[in-house]
Amino acid sequence: MGQNTREMKPPVLAALLFAAITCLTATIVAQSPDLQAEGKAWWAHVQFLADDKLEGRNVGTPGYDKAADYVESQFKAIGLKPAGTAGFRQPVKYDNRRLAADQSQLVLVRDGKEVALTVPSDGNLNARGELNGVKDAPMVFVGYGLSIPDAGWDDLKGMDLKGKIAVYVNAFAPVKVTDNVKSHTNTADERWAAMKRAGAIGVASIQPPNPPPPTVTPQPAAPGPPPPPPPVITLSDRDVQNISGQLVSLTFTARGAEKVFAGSGHTLDEINRLVVENKPLPRFALPGTIKMRAALTVDTFNAPNLAGLFEGSDPVLKNEYVVMTSHLDHVGIGRPVNGDAIYNGAMDDASGIAAMLHIAKMLKTSGATTKRSILFVA
Repeated sequence: MGQNTREMKPPVLAALLFAAITCLTATIVAQSPDLQAEGKAWWAHVQFLADDKLEGRNVGTPGYDKAADYVESQFKAIGLKPAGTAGFRQPVKYDNRRLAADQSQLVLVRDGKEVALTVPSDGNLNARGELNGVKDAPMVFVGYGLSIPDAGWDDLKGMDLKGKIAVYVNAFAPVKVTDNVKSHTNTADERWAAMKRAGAIGVASIQPPNPPPPTVTPQPAAPGPPPPPPPVITLSDRDVQNISGQLVSLTFTARGAEKVFAGSGHTLDEINRLVVENKPLPRFALPGTIKMRAALTVDTFNAPNLAGLFEGSDPVLKNEYVVMTSHLDHVGIGRPVNGDAIYNGAMDDASGIAAMLHIAKMLKTSGATTKRSILFVA
């Protein structure tokens, strides 16, 4: 699945890892590492975590539990001290949110007339939104939906979004920023944070036009109704939820977007042309309102973080911590690609967990000491 271990060759990262160790340590025993052996040891961690048997390590699944057991066993074998709230473990409470596909409805209301949108051909609600019942709200098109004031770009400036749904094209604006800024701001979470500050109660995304795909042999359509909207897993604590307060989350297809733009003085073809030409987009209120109905169920479960401590040597500074962390989960099982539905997550982020484990082991086996403590968190 792009990151499947079958498609990768084991790189030898021991030299880089060893350099990281020397930067962290005050004293280290000089040694000549066996780079081939170090690389194989690192690769073994990746192979286990990205194996098909773990089914993509989605949080709350048996595959994630196997990954957590593996990291815990490695922390113990390395000799790290337990630093969780229950041994090496720190249970975290999550919500698993699901929408009943047969109970989702979308209706445009204009001049007292209702125009039903077909779900999912015109658009679809998803469980990022908190809607459980019926809601009617106006919509505003906000271009790319990005707020990057430091770069002189703000699609939301001057827009009245209070109590409204912000509709945006899910593409990056024609603004020059670093790759890090682009990666950070061009996400659903960051867009929502800006829209929430502007008063929006929800979002609706439109996919940008895609280049024509290469000629491929068409696959037969799957029989039966389309699959239900995928569940959304989020932290239960609303104070740290990235999507907290998002009442409505939906997407419009090209067909649905054309209906939404009707009567606004703008067309989807116009918007798509500007996106392709990498130009700014107009911003405008959309006529009428949209009435939405959703049936949301929420199940709560726990899944652990893992925390192991390499204790510092300085009697005072050991109470300060350098945190080395990497995420243990991946996205699990999803839409099949070439018949493979497991998203193994070898690079994202089995490779990071493997590096973290290997650095911890090298610290312990090298006899190195650090003044501050190092906290390893998966």
